[in-house]
Amino acid sequence: MQKLSSTYRAAVLAFICAFTTLAVQIFVHRIVTVKLLNNYAFFVISLTMLGFAISGVILTKYRAKLARHFNETMVILAAGFVLSLLICSFIFVRTSLDYQRAATYSALLISILPSIGLGFLFTIPFTLNGLILGMLLSDPLLPTKNIYGYDLIGSAMGAVASLLFITWIGVEIGMIGVSLLFCVTTLTLYPTKSRFVLSITIVAIVFAITSVLMPDTFFRYSYLKNSPMYLTQIKDSGYKLLRVEWDPVSRIELMTFPVNTLDHKTYRFPSLIGPNQNFANSILRQLTQNNFAFTDAPRFDGTKKSIEGIEQTIYASAYQASSVNHPKALTIGVGGGMDILTALYFDSSSITGVEINPATLKILKSVDDDYFKPWVNDPRVKLVHAEGRRYLSSHHDQYDIIQLSGVDTYAGTLGAVNIFSENYLYTTEAVQLYWEKLTPEGILNVMRLEHYPPKEMLRYLITARKVLRNNGISNPPEHIAIVSDIRGNFVSVLVKKTPFTHEERKRLRSWTENNPTVTIIDENESKTFIKPFYALVQSFDEPSAEKQFIEDYPFRIYPTTDDTPFFFYFTHWSHFFSKDPWVKAVPAVMESSILVLLVLSGLACLICIFIPLKLLSTKLDPAISYRKCIYYFSAIGIGFMSIELALMQKFSLFLGHPNYAISVVLATMLLASGLGSIFSDVIVARLKGAHIVALLLVLILGLDYFFIFPKLPYLTLLPDIARFSLSVLIIFLPAFLMGIFFPVAIDSIKQSHPQLIPWAWGVNGIFSVMAPIIGMALSMYTSISTLLLLSLPIYLIAGLLVHTHLITNRAKSGNQSL
Repeated sequence: MQKLSSTYRAAVLAFICAFTTLAVQIFVHRIVTVKLLNNYAFFVISLTMLGFAISGVILTKYRAKLARHFNETMVILAAGFVLSLLICSFIFVRTSLDYQRAATYSALLISILPSIGLGFLFTIPFTLNGLILGMLLSDPLLPTKNIYGYDLIGSAMGAVASLLFITWIGVEIGMIGVSLLFCVTTLTLYPTKSRFVLSITIVAIVFAITSVLMPDTFFRYSYLKNSPMYLTQIKDSGYKLLRVEWDPVSRIELMTFPVNTLDHKTYRFPSLIGPNQNFANSILRQLTQNNFAFTDAPRFDGTKKSIEGIEQTIYASAYQASSVNHPKALTIGVGGGMDILTALYFDSSSITGVEINPATLKILKSVDDDYFKPWVNDPRVKLVHAEGRRYLSSHHDQYDIIQLSGVDTYAGTLGAVNIFSENYLYTTEAVQLYWEKLTPEGILNVMRLEHYPPKEMLRYLITARKVLRNNGISNPPEHIAIVSDIRGNFVSVLVKKTPFTHEERKRLRSWTENNPTVTIIDENESKTFIKPFYALVQSFDEPSAEKQFIEDYPFRIYPTTDDTPFFFYFTHWSHFFSKDPWVKAVPAVMESSILVLLVLSGLACLICIFIPLKLLSTKLDPAISYRKCIYYFSAIGIGFMSIELALMQKFSLFLGHPNYAISVVLATMLLASGLGSIFSDVIVARLKGAHIVALLLVLILGLDYFFIFPKLPYLTLLPDIARFSLSVLIIFLPAFLMGIFFPVAIDSIKQSHPQLIPWAWGVNGIFSVMAPIIGMALSMYTSISTLLLLSLPIYLIAGLLVHTHLITNRAKSGNQSL
C-alpha cells in the first residue's frame, strides 16, 4: 500500500474536496431550479448523499486495490469528477421535456419521473468525490477526527463561497471554476507520472476551460415547452431574451414581447392587462424568475397618458375602493413595475417598492435604454432591497395601501416546487404585521393566481378573517371585499382597517360592472368559481359555521403559521382513495411526490448499497454486530440531516430568505461539526463518554426550542450582520456536539475492524439520502417544530448504542467500548 506522505496533504485534500462538493451541490440545485417548472431541487441533497453511499460500497470491495496507487487514484477521481459533472450538466440542460400539467395522477407521474431521472445523473460526480473522502477517512494511518473535521470545515466554506460566486460570476461559471480548482489542487498535492492519468486530467482541464470560454454554447438550456424561456428559443417567435442576472435568491430573466401580443379576450389572465388594448400593447417586456414566475412590464414615459388602462386592471382594485387622496403606498415584490405604475397613476404621494431579488433591482436600474428609468427615477418612488416582512417590522411608517401581487418564493429553496416551499408572506403572523402597518383608512390588497376548485385565496381569506377577529373585529365581512378575474384565474382580497363604506362598495361595484375583465364576489354572482368564496364569507358571521365550512371543505385551507409555512400544501393522504370529484381533479402532489421519491431513492439504496454491502459483509468477522452498526450510523445520518433541515426552515424567516438560511445554517453546522470532530477525543474524554454528549446535545436543543426560538421573530429588526451573527451563535454549540459522533465511532472501528469503515460510510449515506425526503414530509404534515423535536430522541438512541458496545456482539476489553 502506498502511504500518504503527510497528514497535512490529506487534510488539505479533504478540505478542497468537501468545499467543491458542497459548492457544486448548491450550483446544481440552482441549475435544476431554472430547468424545471415543477421541480424537486431539494432532492439534490439526497443525490449527494446517495453518491457518497455508493462510494462506500465501492470502497468496501476495492479500497485496497485503489490504495496501492494512491496518488493516481486521487488525481483520476478528481479529473473524473470534473468530466462527469460537465457531461451530466450538458445532458441535463439540453434534454427536452414537455411541461405536464398534473391534472391526473398519470400526468403527475409523467411529470415527476423524467425530472427525477435527469436528477439522478448528478449522482455520478458525487460518487467520485465520495470515493476520495471515503479513502481518506478509512486510511488507518490518518486520524479520522482531523480528516472528518477538515471535510466539514471545507463544506462550510463551500456553502458561503457558492453564494459569492453566484453573485459575482453566475452559477454555471462558478460551478466550472470551483471544479477546475479542485482538479488542479489535487494534481498539485499528489503529483503522478502516469501518462494515462495525466491525459485524463488534461482532457478534463481543457474541457472545463472550453466550457468557461463558451458558456452560452455549453449551457444552452432546453426549457420546458410553453415556459417563458422556451418561447425565446423558437425561431421568428418575436420573443427575445435580453438579459439574465443571477443573485443568491434566484435567476431573473428579462425578455421582450412581440408587438400586439396580448388581448384580454384570449389571454388566460385578462384582468392583469385590462380591456384597454392600447395599454395591453404597451406591455413590451416581461420579467421572469427562474423561467416561471412572470410579471409584465409596460412602457412608461413619465406621463399618466402612456399607461391609461392600468386603472382597469385588477392591480387597481384597492385604489378603486380607497377614499384616501394621494395615498401612501407600499408594494412587496416589484417585478416589472405593475404595482408601482398603478400607484403612480392614482397620484400616490409616496411609493415604496420592497424587492427581495437584488438581480431584479439591478435590471431595473441598469438596463441600457430608458424603458424602466422614467418610473424607477420618479422622486415619489423608493425601491428597497429587502424581505417584505423584515422591512415592515424595521420601519414605523404606516401605509394607505399595502399590496402583494402574486408574490411567491417558488424557486431557490430546498423545496423549490411551490408545494414544498416555505412561504412566510401569507402566514397568520404576516397578515397581522400588514394589519398593524395600515393607516385607519388603509387597505391591504393581496392578489394571487387561483385554480378551480379554489384553495389558495380561500386559505388566505380565512387567515385574514382570523387576524380581524384577533384584533377585536366582530363583523369581518364589513372589512372585506373580493374582486376576481372574470375567468376566476386571479383573485384580489381587499381587507380594510375600518369597515368599507357604502360609497366605497358602490364605487367598487360600479368599476367592476363597467369592466369586462373583473367581477366582484357577492351574493349576486352565480359563477361557479365564486360560490365557495361567497359561502365562506357568509359563514364569518358565525364561528361555528366557519369552522364547519373548513372541516367540510375537501382541501386543507386552515391558516398557516410561521411554524407551518407551507401555504401551497392543500391535500391529504386520504385523497388517494377519495371519490369526491373535486378531490379527484386535484392530484395529491406532495404525497405522490414523496412516495415516488422514497420508492426511487429507496430502490437505488437497496440495489446500489444495501444488497452489495450485505453480500460483502459475509466475508467480514462474524463477531461484528452489524445490526448495532446499522442502528448507530443510520441514527446519526437521520438525526444530522433532520436537525439540519429543521434549522434551515426555522431560520428562513429570521434571516430573510430560505437561501440565506441554507448558507448560514449549513455553513455554521458544517464548520462547528468539523471543529467538533477535530476535538472529539478531548470532549469525549472530559465528559466520560459519547453518551453524555448526546444528553448534552438534547438539553441544548431543548433549551433553544423553548427559550430562544420563540424570541427570534422579535429580533428581525436587528441589522443583517447582527442576525447572521446571532444565528451562528445559536447553531454553533449543538452542531459542534453533533460533529463528535461520526469520528468517535470510525476511530473505534479503525482500531478493531478497519475493513468495516467503508461499510459504515455506506449505511450512513443510505439514511442520509432518505432523511431529507421524510423530514420534508414530516415538517409539512405536522410542523417544523415537530421535525426538530423528533430528531432529539434519535441522538439519544445513538448515545445509548455508543454506551453499550457498538461494534461487537460480546463486550471486549480495550477499544470496543466507545
